Amino acid sequence: MSHKKHSILLLLTALAIFSLSAYSVQDPNNLPRKPLTNARKTAFTLKTGESVLGKVISEDINQLTILEVKQSKMVTNVYQRNNIDLKTLTYSTLPEYKYWQELGDYFYNRTWDFNDDPDDFLQSQRCCEKAKDLLTESLGSNHPLVKELTEKIENITQEQIKWEAQAQTRARLTKLEIESTLELKLNEIKEIAQQNSESTASEIKNFSQNIKTRSSCSRQPSPLPAKTPPTNSAPSITASADSKTT
Repeated sequence: MSHKKHSILLLLTALAIFSLSAYSVQDPNNLPRKPLTNARKTAFTLKTGESVLGKVISEDINQLTILEVKQSKMVTNVYQRNNIDLKTLTYSTLPEYKYWQELGDYFYNRTWDFNDDPDDFLQSQRCCEKAKDLLTESLGSNHPLVKELTEKIENITQEQIKWEAQAQTRARLTKLEIESTLELKLNEIKEIAQQNSESTASEIKNFSQNIKTRSSCSRQPSPLPAKTPPTNSAPSITASADSKTT
């Protein structure tokens, strides 16, 4: 009898373990969670005077690989330690999800200036999604921080839709402004061309009249030169003859 009770107890224990395992598989919140990790940030000044700020990707005794933010882009750069003013080299840490959340806020705050806005919206969404994934892995999908990031991503998406609508309106207005400006410029060019044409026609007319006047003057006969009376040298010859006769 005791053997039968023992078998029943083992069976119930096995069923309980199976049920817990099945529940754990079905409920993502009961899955093993990863611990929250930290991001390591650094700031330093190069010997050239350039300031550098970013997240440390890797480092060794010779160089640092840094993830930097350049306006609407994230770029990875490698810096040699012998090019760094080591007196200015500092480090700080913060939760990894917080790093990406702050980056998302940075890119979101750059929107609505109509300068690289599509990239800024996209980068903001990506960073917030990265932060949300890290939190979900560590705290579960029902955690308030995860829900907060979900709402933020939805708000960013709605803002992007509004921006796209206004950007289309802005593009239409800009096109109309350009067309209006071009029309005014074309009218100015036409007026200038017409004035130049009238001035040129007047100059051609004056030139033709001058040519005709000169041609008319050239056809008139030139006055004949005055005749010179003939010179009579006979008296001198006679006088000379008379002188010899005497």
